[in-house]
Amino acid sequence: MHNDNDEDIYLFVLRETNSNIVKESLWAKAYALSEGIENKIKPIYIRLRVDYLKHMLDQRNITYSDITKTSIDETLIKKLIFNKTCDDTWIKRLWEWADINNISDLKWEKDTQYIDGGYWTGIPRDKQILIELTSLNLNRNDLERLPIELENLINLKVFSCRNNSLVEIPAFIYDLPHLQIIDFRSNKLVKIEEKLGNLTQLRVINFSSNLLSELPKSIGNILNLEKLFLGSNKLTTIPSSIGNLKELIVLKADSNNITILPEEITNLVNLKLYSLYNNPQYTTPSNYKKWINLLTKQNCQLELLDLPGF
Repeated sequence: MHNDNDEDIYLFVLRETNSNIVKESLWAKAYALSEGIENKIKPIYIRLRVDYLKHMLDQRNITYSDITKTSIDETLIKKLIFNKTCDDTWIKRLWEWADINNISDLKWEKDTQYIDGGYWTGIPRDKQILIELTSLNLNRNDLERLPIELENLINLKVFSCRNNSLVEIPAFIYDLPHLQIIDFRSNKLVKIEEKLGNLTQLRVINFSSNLLSELPKSIGNILNLEKLFLGSNKLTTIPSSIGNLKELIVLKADSNNITILPEEITNLVNLKLYSLYNNPQYTTPSNYKKWINLLTKQNCQLELLDLPGF
């Protein structure tokens, strides 16, 4: 198939870039080519990105106009590619991995602690159900790694992988932009990549009970975030970018090694639960007492150290 008119793909990339969705490796290349000159980086990136997508689409006989029918993210282009090629070898590999790790077919587990009376768990052995999966639960499987084939589950909104033995979150997880909830509590995570900030649709993050000593500054890019669970780690502070998260209603950072709080934390005026107990005596911002009094008046549940002057 021959594509002459590439205006559609330029429009796609412009909208993508204006929505702060960029391919990190290409942005780094654009930075290098621009020699760090700020106003040259974006135009160079757009040309690189257009060339990249043109090559990818031409190889698979997909017209440029097809992408204007999708919303702004590369994973939907991948979906077009998948539908064109029907290559299901990754599915077979994923099922083999699931079998080796004793991960069941999709099944309903009854549990009265859940509002719905239970939850779905496992990896579907039905191809169509797998491709359309929006929620994946891999809890309590003693997993030390996650297979790259999971990157093809581009419709995922919820990914729960708690109570395993992961020391890192695979890079492909940060490229699933539809994710709204991620739960990695009770693993062995030692670091979270800056690419976390790519997941701008996240509403809930649970990193409790890991080995984290710091958080990426990019967490401040996740402006829709409502609940952040960080308890029982090794954090010594919280990045100042947390002040950007104006929608946050739950912040739990108990049982860490926090000794200093950023001034920007007092921007979080919509909190309904704020937990910071079982930390060392920490240094607070100048207007911290005023902020705590405001949260108290708004019936925020506070779980704090007893600080002098309170």
